[in-house]
Amino acid sequence: SLQYASIPGGLATGSWYHVTVQAVGCTLTVSGSPSGSTGAPIGFSYTDTGCFATGGIAVRDQGATASWRDIVVTQGGLTSLSPAPYQAPFDSGSASGWTTYGGTWTVGGDPGVYSDTAGGAGDKSIAGSASWTDYTATGEVSLADLNGNAGLLIRATSPAVGTDSLDGYFVGVSHNALFLGREGYGWTPLAYSALPVPLAADTWYRITADVTGCTSAVTGVPAAGGDSVSFSYDDSGCTTTAAGAIGVRAYNTPAEWRHIEVAQH
Repeated sequence: SLQYASIPGGLATGSWYHVTVQAVGCTLTVSGSPSGSTGAPIGFSYTDTGCFATGGIAVRDQGATASWRDIVVTQGGLTSLSPAPYQAPFDSGSASGWTTYGGTWTVGGDPGVYSDTAGGAGDKSIAGSASWTDYTATGEVSLADLNGNAGLLIRATSPAVGTDSLDGYFVGVSHNALFLGREGYGWTPLAYSALPVPLAADTWYRITADVTGCTSAVTGVPAAGGDSVSFSYDDSGCTTTAAGAIGVRAYNTPAEWRHIEVAQH
């Protein structure tokens, strides 16, 4: 082996373990933690001089049977473990660290699902730090009512109860489009892309939003597979949205979220 880190207490059979591998040049940065854990992951970095510079991904087991789920690949990566990636604790049946503004919220299921059953105009829940600047956030969302929309909040600060009551960005999906807008106690649409296939109700859709400086790069794809859409938008002079927490938001539909993660640049 090239490098390793011991897992405190070892692994329990039949339990899910979340692994993140980032490849930047010849440096591999690896971190892992029990699925749904709110503790800091363990990990290490290793530089393999003369490495394999390109290639696809795969799964492998050795000497045992195994299962995999929720495999996601995003181009780009980090070369250090600090700050550590953030995972929402929903898999453990907890919404610890999430603060709600409007709505009726529950968490449960396997894998963990965070739900707003009220479906009001601008129900939201916020987590993370208002000091986060550049990061990639990803998560899956499902809409119950296709007359509304739901998605992820990015760089959110000053949240309150109300339709557009926060400063930050909203990356949302409706039945026919993936879109980005700025919320500053009002709504400013910024960019969108039509979906190749209309979104069905109660269907999981994966959203990835990368914010670097004033540029947001957004990608969406059905969680079960299908054609992706993407766009990039430079919000020049983004002084009020240069840093902020993450969150989820629904507009006129009950909605569910799962597998929300953040990796800081």
